[in-house]
Amino acid sequence: MNKIYFFAIALILFSAACTNKNVEFHISPSGSDDNSGTIEYPLASIHKARDMIRALDLRDRRSDIIVYLRGGTYTLKETLVLGTEDSAPEGFSVTYKAYKDEIPILSSARKIKGWNRTEATTDGLPTAARGKVWVVELPEIKEGKWFFRTLYDGDKLISRAKSEPFSPTNDLPESILKHRYRPDLRSVLHFPEGAICNWSNLEDIEIFAKRDFLGIAEVDEKNNIAALRNFATYSLGYYDGQKFKPYWVENTIEGLDEPGEWVLNSNEGKLYYWPENDNPGDNMQAPFLDELIRVEGKNVESVSGDVPVTGIHFEGISFSFTKRDVRTIDDGFIQHGWEAVDKDNGAIRFRSAKDCSIKSCKIFNTGAIGIRLDLFAQNIEISGNQLYNIGSYGIFLCGYGPGIKDVNKNNLIINNEIHDLSRLRRGSGILLWQSGLNQIKNNLIYNNVSHAITISGVRPRYFGIYDGHKWKDEYEDFKKLMDLQENMNSIRWDEVGEPQDYRDVWKFSHSRNNIVQDNEIHDVMLISGDGNAIYLSGGGLGNIIDRNLIYRFNAWAIRTDDDQDGVTMTQNIIVGKSFKLKHTLNKIENNIMINGGTGNLVIMTNSPDCSIKSNVFIDSDYFFSKNNFSPNYLDETKRIEINNNLFFEYGDSEFEQLFTEMKEMGYDKDGIYANPLFVDYMNGDLNLKDNSPLHSLGFVAIDTDKIGLYDNPAFPRLRKKGFIESIDITEILDEKYRLGM
Repeated sequence: MNKIYFFAIALILFSAACTNKNVEFHISPSGSDDNSGTIEYPLASIHKARDMIRALDLRDRRSDIIVYLRGGTYTLKETLVLGTEDSAPEGFSVTYKAYKDEIPILSSARKIKGWNRTEATTDGLPTAARGKVWVVELPEIKEGKWFFRTLYDGDKLISRAKSEPFSPTNDLPESILKHRYRPDLRSVLHFPEGAICNWSNLEDIEIFAKRDFLGIAEVDEKNNIAALRNFATYSLGYYDGQKFKPYWVENTIEGLDEPGEWVLNSNEGKLYYWPENDNPGDNMQAPFLDELIRVEGKNVESVSGDVPVTGIHFEGISFSFTKRDVRTIDDGFIQHGWEAVDKDNGAIRFRSAKDCSIKSCKIFNTGAIGIRLDLFAQNIEISGNQLYNIGSYGIFLCGYGPGIKDVNKNNLIINNEIHDLSRLRRGSGILLWQSGLNQIKNNLIYNNVSHAITISGVRPRYFGIYDGHKWKDEYEDFKKLMDLQENMNSIRWDEVGEPQDYRDVWKFSHSRNNIVQDNEIHDVMLISGDGNAIYLSGGGLGNIIDRNLIYRFNAWAIRTDDDQDGVTMTQNIIVGKSFKLKHTLNKIENNIMINGGTGNLVIMTNSPDCSIKSNVFIDSDYFFSKNNFSPNYLDETKRIEINNNLFFEYGDSEFEQLFTEMKEMGYDKDGIYANPLFVDYMNGDLNLKDNSPLHSLGFVAIDTDKIGLYDNPAFPRLRKKGFIESIDITEILDEKYRLGM
């Protein structure tokens, strides 16, 4: 380091010591890394600011250090990695912060210029595109130094060229559960003639199969079979009753047949684009990095020994433009192949970190995940942020696999607005896997094709313990085909021993004791299917789902799926199908369920030792699912405590008669059919009048004004235009969300 740097740092420290202020560094897009880092002479890069902090004497590090980012865009050429050498000493902090009200943006987007119109004779180009497609040469693509799978015009995501959708030509066995994980059915695709070819740039081309982007290893055009570079989540094939054709090919020149599509060819080093307007314009850009920020300490395989980075904070900064990742054969995945464990696909990633935060930031236009907390992650606060236009998941907490190592916990995700997710593949707003004792509070989550909040772990069947209700005689076949990518390779086998029943697995299920409270969730699960607004499966005991407002969604609002035990669901206000209850020790108490339609509450046949008490059911076609009115189901349900519930229909229906029939079968002996006498139901005042019959049933009024964002709570906002009108649950499917996933 030269004398100028020594003098600059000495001056900064002397000034801080004399005035008892924080140590400050300043950076600006118009600055220079040859500058001293003062407000008058700012640096140009956040990397240089990090390096200057590292150069401080350890005695001088015992200060709160703030790096102020002036407004403008900082284009990162490499991920900013903050390691243990960047930790703040105990009692102090290092904060990267927007200067006053300015808007700094950290981005990896690269502008794409130098376009020329293609010749009409370009091989493979559809006739309709001749003379309308533009091309630009990108040497770094041809040299293998860069490749991207997303392209933007400004902030607008441009569609990559894709083929007409198709279905595989091979029939799947009748039992999907039994053959779900067969390697031969997940790594080979049988396709209709002409759907897939042996293209010269085969490594650039992907197949979208139900929910996965899959690379192609080789193509047998004679027999119409493609060998894949990675395993699909589930078996690839056609089965009777399949409604859609959720398979297509992306990134071929033959698929470039509509305005607003593009193709990237690495062999040629060329990008092709058919603009919706006459020319591409000046704002075309593509991401260069998988991650913008990685706060990374030391992670070890032993039970103890992780060394986290501490005291790093981000405030008021925008983060944008990261690449969409690629599923590989080496990835280990969590339940249903939703996401890879410990992977570099988050715009901001904490990997072995403690006592850190990201506050009042914006994360947008990501190719994959917004924020990841991997492996060791404790006391991380994610608050007041906006996450939108996200490729898959908004926020993902991913601990170590099942074992006695439990170090992803005690994190706070609060007061964030998370919306417009799953733009490239399915993802939840917030996903916890093997992560516990977290608080998920006062978030607003909306506009997503999939779940809003997911709590998950590893189901006991992966330990050789199975639910006889579901698997029956198929389980032995299932064991033989057990998937080594999903869940199995994350289990810490030397620590778990040989559990004998599902209760033995509880101590390894670390997604426990989470509190999901006061969140507003709407317009999620926009593609009807297997999913829920709040979904729990195999996550461990003690999770609490409390005082959330959920409306406009498909499927059910809250579901305890396979092997999810010990969940308390209370004070939730749900407009639509409410609960799908499965497994043991789960409680549904003191909730308000409005307009449940054809299935307000579904109880599966393996749900003993649960309770459904002191709830309010309004405007519902029926209480239980009619499909479950069978002798075996009713016998099982007798092990569930169902009592003190209130039922009422504001309009005309058969609900009162259904209530009477339920009472005659011996359920809810103290339940009543009566007007709940809310103070003003139509305008969303759900407090109770003094003479409300709910008082006698043990129902406690819900403090609705605590639900939602701090500065824009749900109920006061919805009341302005009429509560019932605002939460209308008429058909919400929209073609713009039908991504084929």
